[in-house]
Amino acid sequence: MKIGIIDYAYTRPYGVEEGFLRAAEHGYETLDCNIFTDVRSPIFGMALPEFEREMKRYRAAFASAGLSASQAHGPWHSPDDYATEEARKFQFDAMVRSLYGAAYLGCENLVLHYIMPTGAVDRDLDEARKINLAFFADLVREAERIGVAVCIENMPFLGQGLARPKEVLSLVRELDSDFCRVCLDTGHAAIFGIRPGDAVRAIGRDFLRVLHVHDNDGARDLHLPPFSGVIDWEDFSSALREIGFAGSLSLETAVPKEIPIGEERDRKERELAALARKIAGR
Repeated sequence: MKIGIIDYAYTRPYGVEEGFLRAAEHGYETLDCNIFTDVRSPIFGMALPEFEREMKRYRAAFASAGLSASQAHGPWHSPDDYATEEARKFQFDAMVRSLYGAAYLGCENLVLHYIMPTGAVDRDLDEARKINLAFFADLVREAERIGVAVCIENMPFLGQGLARPKEVLSLVRELDSDFCRVCLDTGHAAIFGIRPGDAVRAIGRDFLRVLHVHDNDGARDLHLPPFSGVIDWEDFSSALREIGFAGSLSLETAVPKEIPIGEERDRKERELAALARKIAGR
């Protein structure tokens, strides 16, 4: 099992080229590319040829450090961003652009949040599920054409019926495509009191494609390093081995930005990479 980390853990403090070199030096092999999360980014306004060139420049930067992209994250949205058909169409188009971007990055997986048409609390779970099925059926057809899998992520919102891993798995099963799979977020599961190891076993090898690995206090989405919160990481590691997980163990956490570049930051970054190796059984 390879280990990876969210790209901004290194690009924010060091910049792109130096950041990727440091990530590789610390033992990471893959990246979670988060350049598509903000729909206000200039890349969403680029003509497709210019967009393709920009993505390939980014790919060349991490490839030169010996890294690959195991996954990318599509446009992030708040629970209120999908209240209307117009809003959903805007996000749909941004997601299609992100699918193209992932393909240009050489990345086979794009992580997306399910649709939240009534905000942080579902007023009608059946209607929310119906909207999601229609939305993702159309998107998965685009994913099949482009050749990048849509990976739907469980979320930390207690008032939503689709937030838990088992509901995401049910949605993915019903969409019935090899280009639609599950992203398991360990911290989001913990907020529901769900042991991530149990979620791994329930989802299984056939449907679990991508991981967002981080810890918390069981109540807040804190994105803490593993072993600093409530999650049973030994059980999680065992579960991944039991199902023969073939993807990348990708951290969605980083050394705090307040720690300046220098020896202490380097030490903590190396310690974080060591935790990823420990969970991956390496």
